[in-house]
Amino acid sequence: MMLAGERIYIDYLENGRNEYEESELNQIDIPEPAFYSIAYSDKDVMKEFIQKSKFVKGSYIDNDF
Repeated sequence: MMLAGERIYIDYLENGRNEYEESELNQIDIPEPAFYSIAYSDKDVMKEFIQKSKFVKGSYIDNDF
């Protein structure tokens, strides 16, 4: 998607749970979690995207930082 001339890429990760240790997954109170990867070309545009998006109650974000 394009926002303010910058790009955001969202991919569904079919095997996303493979990226986490079982002990990490046990801390998530979601019976069947879905995993997505979000990449972006501009930090400020990504920040705005996250702030203005509506996520399902109980969603988690792992920013890898």
